[in-house]
Amino acid sequence: MTEAERIEYLIKYLEGGSGQKFAERVGISTTAIHRIRKGDYGIRLKIDAILRAYPAINRRWLETGEGYPGDL
Repeated sequence: MTEAERIEYLIKYLEGGSGQKFAERVGISTTAIHRIRKGDYGIRLKIDAILRAYPAINRRWLETGEGYPGDL
């Protein structure tokens, strides 16, 4: 699973598909979310913000795609 696919998965299951809600909760721009979803922009610099907003997410899964996403 690519970074874009992992973010898409989180947006779908955590915010009902709303990239805007996800972006607001994480504290990043909707433009950044759009670029991540397209695969144009990586998530490395956003991982800590995502995990602060959603602490149940498995860091290893978010970073590498290995393991289980967490208790979503």
